[in-house]
Amino acid sequence: MNDNNDEFFVGYLPASKSTTRFSISFSVAVLFFALGTAWALAAFQRSPGTNLEKEAYGTTLKGSYVASPYPLLYTEEGAGVLLDNPGKSGVPGPERVGATSGEARGLLMRRDGRALLESYEFKPLADPSGAPPEPSTLGRLKVVGIVMDAKCFYGRKRPGDGKPHRACAQYCIDSGIPPVLVSEPDSTQARHYVLTDLSGRPINQAILPYVAESISVAGEASQRGDVLFLAIDVDSIVRL
Repeated sequence: MNDNNDEFFVGYLPASKSTTRFSISFSVAVLFFALGTAWALAAFQRSPGTNLEKEAYGTTLKGSYVASPYPLLYTEEGAGVLLDNPGKSGVPGPERVGATSGEARGLLMRRDGRALLESYEFKPLADPSGAPPEPSTLGRLKVVGIVMDAKCFYGRKRPGDGKPHRACAQYCIDSGIPPVLVSEPDSTQARHYVLTDLSGRPINQAILPYVAESISVAGEASQRGDVLFLAIDVDSIVRL
C-alpha cells in the first residue's frame, strides 16, 4: 500500500490550503525582491548633476556679443552665456557674422553657476548693449579635471558626463561646441574652464582624444566677465 500523501494539483479542482499558502508566500517574496532590486539599482545610479537647471524654451537674452574663441553673449549684468545652435553644432550662423551686440532666444541651461543658451533665434542689435568685459590674465595654473562638452554638461543631457557620455561629447566638441575642463566638486580650484589653444583659439579637434578622461594640465588662465578660460598645449596633458 502506498502511504505517500503528497498532494497532486489538478487545475480544475480547488487548490489545497498548503498550495494556496505557498503561492501567496512566493508571490509576496517575489514582490519584495523586485522592489528591493529596483531600490538598489536606483540608489547606485550616477547623479544626474548638481545645481543643474533647464529652463523652458523661449528664454530671451540681450547683450554684447563675442564670437571668439567661442560664441558668448554678455548680459547687462555682466554674466557670460555660451551660445550654441540647436542640435550638435556650436558654429555661429551667418546672422552673427560681424555682430557686436544681439538678442538671442532659446533654451537656457545652467550648471554650477555657468550657463549656455541653445539659441534657435539670434537678432543683431543696431543699438549696442555696451562693450563686453575686458579679459584679465590670471597667470599660469595647473588644473585636474575631466574634459566635457559644455552643451550636454550644462543640462542638455543628464548626467551628460563620464565615460558613458564619451562618444556623444566627442561628437559635440567635434561639431564646434566648446570643450570645458571641469574640476572635482571638492577641489579648491574653480569648477569650469573653457579650453583654448595657446593662442586663445578653439581647441576642439586637438582635445578629442582626452574627452571624458581625467587629466592634469597646466595652462595660462584668464577671465572675461565671469567666464574662465584656460589656454593649454595638448602635448602637456597627463592622463590620470
